[in-house]
Amino acid sequence: MSEEGWPGAKSRQKVAPWSAAAAIFILFFACLFSPSGRALAGGRFQSSPEKIRRIGDLAAAYFDLGMLNGSFLVALDGQIIFEKGYGLANLEWDIPNSPDTVFNIASLSKQFTAAAVMMLAEEGKIGYDEPVSQYLPWLRRDLAERMTIRQLLTHTAGLPDEPICPVERMNHPLQTKDDLVAAINRMDLIFAPGTRFSYSNVGYNILALIVEAQSGMDFADFLRQKIFDRLGMSGTRWIGARCIIENRAQGYFSFLGRKEIEESELADIEMLGPGDIYSSVRDLWKWDRALANNVLLSEQATNLMFTTHKSDYGFGWELPSDFYINGVTQRLAMHTGRGPGASSIIMRFLDDGLLIVGLQNIQRSGIVNLGYGVTNILAGEPNGREPDPKPLVEDEVLRRLLSQGVDAAGAFYREAQKGGSYRMPGSGGLNRLAYQLLRSGRTAQALRVFELFQVLYPTQSIAYDGYAEALAIAGDKDSSIANYQKAIELNLNNVAALRALKTFGISDPTRLTSPLYREILDRGAEAGPKIFADLEKSGQAPGETVINAVAYNLFRNGRKSEALRLFEFNTLTFPQSWNAWDSYGEALQDTGKTELAIRSYRKSVELNPQNKTAIDKLRELEKTKDRS
Repeated sequence: MSEEGWPGAKSRQKVAPWSAAAAIFILFFACLFSPSGRALAGGRFQSSPEKIRRIGDLAAAYFDLGMLNGSFLVALDGQIIFEKGYGLANLEWDIPNSPDTVFNIASLSKQFTAAAVMMLAEEGKIGYDEPVSQYLPWLRRDLAERMTIRQLLTHTAGLPDEPICPVERMNHPLQTKDDLVAAINRMDLIFAPGTRFSYSNVGYNILALIVEAQSGMDFADFLRQKIFDRLGMSGTRWIGARCIIENRAQGYFSFLGRKEIEESELADIEMLGPGDIYSSVRDLWKWDRALANNVLLSEQATNLMFTTHKSDYGFGWELPSDFYINGVTQRLAMHTGRGPGASSIIMRFLDDGLLIVGLQNIQRSGIVNLGYGVTNILAGEPNGREPDPKPLVEDEVLRRLLSQGVDAAGAFYREAQKGGSYRMPGSGGLNRLAYQLLRSGRTAQALRVFELFQVLYPTQSIAYDGYAEALAIAGDKDSSIANYQKAIELNLNNVAALRALKTFGISDPTRLTSPLYREILDRGAEAGPKIFADLEKSGQAPGETVINAVAYNLFRNGRKSEALRLFEFNTLTFPQSWNAWDSYGEALQDTGKTELAIRSYRKSVELNPQNKTAIDKLRELEKTKDRS
């Protein structure tokens, strides 16, 4: 759909604001009647007493396994068909969770920040493709003039994820808005704005500050007055985690079967825009109805909110393109959220009127899988996902790790991967567990989980930068630096590790990570074999896949001549790897070295006649060569 004439473009017209009474009346009316006029049994999702019973049974099974502690709601065509609280909102006072309990919704907050920006765009105060410098004169010019509002909304502005790195946070925590502004102005872009996607909380920090600048209101007041109060979302606010919030659930951390209070180590100001909204499942149902009936935003603006940009992301919403039901791709708008003592999900099926909302006061991944399970039940089709819950593997891994050591825990983990008796979140689950231990003050236990993480996933960059952070907290600076360098060796796009090393005073960490890479980058591919042979003898030589990953990272970061040296070195070191030759061919083709690219692709096909990518590239290059 063309965006010419959209509210927010240069020719945009102002939209008259709704009165609060009119908005609430329309929202109430929409809750009674389906906007499409379909009965509850219409569309791809069908409700029945039996299916509602099955939803309750599934949720109860997740609760019994310790993977659900919060509130859950399902609505179809605007009508709530299931809502219930599970577990306790407050253990000390034995207060149960209910549909009205208020939770930290974490990154679900981004959709409200996006909506605030879009409301101002419809008033003509913001243009999506205007540079940020037009709205924030204090922002460093070389940043502000390159980024647009649209890029901030869609995580394509080239900003890092967090305003400060963990090492900085240890010594200089953000406490005020001025601290946040100063941190943003110290940043560097990690790629050219508009060229690709990288999820960034910083982008939404900046959007919140733009809302304040263009509205003349405090961000929290804008959300409350312009959105929450107008929609009757009485339990919803952006507010600091340390403030008193009525009906709020206390956040907990589950440690070997017992729950403990989990506090965020982040200052409230870091979550201005990307997080820290507190809400209930019933309030988010009201939000869904407002979106479905264009109560706050025009139909054109709502459509733009749910349009993908560069990747499967719109304005504050994830828009997965690979969600199928009965073989048909669904238009699904969703978002997940996770933070200390909080995990959440919202799923809106845009063509079928299905809403699923789950909020928890414990950081567990079960709430997301429960949401998928509900779609299976209502669609009458398994959707390629296992509908029955399984216990999370992390609990048993931690027990064995602390009682029997890394080797025993690793052996159990590998067996569990084969057996199918546990839910296996993989490396992400181990990373999450280690950070929860770190936040709860159990640095020694966190270090052991990171050690296990490295044993199980030795080529994953996050295993090393997490360990480096824990080592820094433990006071072991030298080991922390070594692990950050290893993290960058595996992934030159690991911005957190790069920023941490810069904080430690290392100015060019990408060239210090490995003598092998340094020699190749400085002197060429032929300089590497001697060092590689020495590394092989000590068991420390990187594999073909690792070298390939480093080369690709150099390539993506614009260091193409250096990347070519590594790709070439890979073919010299692993001459029987069709993948090494294929990657080298791709780099040669991109840099205009057609003859060499053809030779490299031919070698790849010779080693692997099934390499369709190389076959197609060869045909393309040979046709081009014949025409010239």
